[in-house]
Amino acid sequence: MHAADTNRYRRHVRFAHCACDGPRYGRPTGPPRPAAFLDRDGVVNVDFGYVRHVRDWQWMHGARAGIEWLKAHGYWVIVVTNQSAIARGLATEPQVLALHDWVLAHARVDAIYHCRHLPHDPCPARKPQSGMLQVAGQDFAIDWGRSFLVGDRDTDIEAAQNANIPGLLSAGDDWRGLVRDYVSRRTS
Repeated sequence: MHAADTNRYRRHVRFAHCACDGPRYGRPTGPPRPAAFLDRDGVVNVDFGYVRHVRDWQWMHGARAGIEWLKAHGYWVIVVTNQSAIARGLATEPQVLALHDWVLAHARVDAIYHCRHLPHDPCPARKPQSGMLQVAGQDFAIDWGRSFLVGDRDTDIEAAQNANIPGLLSAGDDWRGLVRDYVSRRTS
């Protein structure tokens, strides 16, 4: 690891990264904070199927405000997303990373991890496995006891269970109320 990378990480520079390649830095610093893991398609953006360009992106209603609320309450906001469009040849990894860089520039997300593999590929990073969350835990100081995942599919909830954190199932609408209720119940 280069010294410049270490210094940037310690200031919590946001990044997009393929979790299949392991941790980006692997050295979390500072006190642990809870993480809100968010699925991408159907939670952060409208799921039109294989969204791979900025022109195809549409924010879910309330997603940016929900991210701001989480940040204001001390959460890491980490997006974890299966992106089999790469393995299917529908998108290149640089296209997906460029889109994720654009998302990072327009919302206070700390990191976006993706898995490029197909559903039947034996990749531990692909949800419902918990590999993406575990890789994030190597890059960020995470308080797992106060962390959770918001997803819109059973595979998201299974990934949360496999990481031993709660999974909140979003019905595809504004998930802010779901998260606020959950956090208030946990802190009261």
